[in-house]
Amino acid sequence: MTGTLFRYISGLFLRRTLAALLGLSALLQLLALLDTATDILERKLGIAGIGRFIWLRLPGIIDQVVILSVLVGALLTFAQLARRNEMVILRSAGITIYRLGLLLTPCVALIAASHFLLADYVVPRSTHALAIWWQDSAITDPDTDDTPKTVWFRLATDVISIDMIAHDGTELNNVHIYHRAPDGLLLSRTNARQALYKDHAWMLTGATTSTIRGNAITEQPAMDMPWSVAITPSEILDIANPASSLPSGTIQRILSGDSAGNRSHNFYRTKLQEIYAAPLGSFLMLMIGLIMAYGTGRDQRTDGLLLTGIGLGLGFLLVNGILSAFGEAGTLPPALAAWAALPVFACISAAILLRHEEP
Repeated sequence: MTGTLFRYISGLFLRRTLAALLGLSALLQLLALLDTATDILERKLGIAGIGRFIWLRLPGIIDQVVILSVLVGALLTFAQLARRNEMVILRSAGITIYRLGLLLTPCVALIAASHFLLADYVVPRSTHALAIWWQDSAITDPDTDDTPKTVWFRLATDVISIDMIAHDGTELNNVHIYHRAPDGLLLSRTNARQALYKDHAWMLTGATTSTIRGNAITEQPAMDMPWSVAITPSEILDIANPASSLPSGTIQRILSGDSAGNRSHNFYRTKLQEIYAAPLGSFLMLMIGLIMAYGTGRDQRTDGLLLTGIGLGLGFLLVNGILSAFGEAGTLPPALAAWAALPVFACISAAILLRHEEP
């Protein structure tokens, strides 16, 4: 009986979750397309450009709605079981609501694992490709000021600014390097006319270095010198055209100083914690969805249970987003910002389930 029940419950849950995922993704994709379709056509990218935008934008949208889709799928699944009085039959056969939740755990684990792979591998690459494509297809208006923006980033303890990036990142113009001690004090500044990448190494041309020793500043005359940094032209292009998502490996290299980043360490630490915490939200949504199992087809409280489940799910997403913003700004510790909402809302959901449990 358990195998048959597992297939039946899992089928209901997966079909409704997939339908919710497709519906929510299509809605967000439509809103994004309405906002950018005019720009795509003005850049003369045509239908192919619209298709490429949809394709590159899709993984990021799916990443945003996976957890909400699990909530909708769980609520609709248990609502159907309650409306058809199947929950009454199941409970009379000795199958508890908690056992139904355990039956769906493998499905949710599969969704969570897919969500992790999507967020850590697919989304960073698609968002980066979208940013590069959008930047390359931009139209230069001679009547506007198209002076390139200075790119700032941090590499280990050094702070670097670049006024212009050319030739796919292999040529950097007006490079300013601020060498700092581990405690943040400025030790020296190097200004170079150009930085050229050749044979897997950087060379600074026309570089002058000002060194601070106590109250005195000594300057070195202009000369060509090697620039020993572990950064590639492609990484510089990534910084100049930042994606909204980064893989965990890149974040760890930034935090260790082996790669460059243009945000604070608190931002990257919070993002790293979010990558690991986000998939667990699907298990919380299943727990919230179990609330609907206490309704029946003739019970007036069914609508209240549905509103309670939706409110808890949306409340979790809202609180989690606020805490993440605090963590990225350095107001809260990154681990607390990324993980705190999960146990809090799990306890609230457990209390509601126990309250509705019949003696």
